[in-house]
Amino acid sequence: MMYLETSAIIALLAGEPEATDLARRIDEAKTNLITSPVSVTEAVVRFATIKGVTIPASQEIVSELLAVLKAQTISITPEIGNKATRAYAQYGKGTGHGAKLNLADVFSYACAKAYRVPLLYKGNDFAKTDLA
Repeated sequence: MMYLETSAIIALLAGEPEATDLARRIDEAKTNLITSPVSVTEAVVRFATIKGVTIPASQEIVSELLAVLKAQTISITPEIGNKATRAYAQYGKGTGHGAKLNLADVFSYACAKAYRVPLLYKGNDFAKTDLA
């Protein structure tokens, strides 16, 4: 399994320069993808803003991508919530740590940790955590 983080979803949908590499990594992994409602919601909101579409239209587009990728949406458990809180204390914005993870980021981090899977993302923030 591999966790599909918001930045990867947006890069794929928006055709960002990293999309080709991310798609290649998904194909090469030949593994199941997972994501969470937090990442999906953040992707819907960000994509709607980027493309200037309504939230319902964006939700449909994000849902279609997840269906094509056969990504499973997992539940956020209390354990994952606790991991997210600890991750924010260590890596969150305002802590002085270089990762500067936001609220949705720490949930992605916690999901990847809880499921012991790699995180598919764009950028350098997660590379500054122990997931790298």
